[in-house]
Amino acid sequence: MVTHTFSLHVLGGQPTTSVYSALQFTRSVYKLGHTLRAVFFNAEAVYIALDQASDEFNVAQDWINLSQQYDFKLLLCSTATKHHGVLSNTEAELLNKAPSLRAGFELAGLGELIELSQHSTRFIVF
Repeated sequence: MVTHTFSLHVLGGQPTTSVYSALQFTRSVYKLGHTLRAVFFNAEAVYIALDQASDEFNVAQDWINLSQQYDFKLLLCSTATKHHGVLSNTEAELLNKAPSLRAGFELAGLGELIELSQHSTRFIVF
């Protein structure tokens, strides 16, 4: 059996079909014996990383649990986070505001997205 290394690019905001479809796809990737390098959340999908007290479906925690179980990165487009008001600890400190970035997610640039597309055998956009 040929195994593939996947990377995902998620664009839809939470809660949307794209976020849930990408999550289900990720589970299937591992069930079929493949691997995942990273999930890159962009545009409105960065809202998934907002640190909120309650999350009705807790899809963000599902992503974090999967990433810890299978050791892949959850990346957020740094430009999109700024545009949508998702603040890391460093940015919040500079702006004298409370951080809103949920632990388990990392900021990354578009260069990282390009690298993922070049070093994965399959690059899927949701």
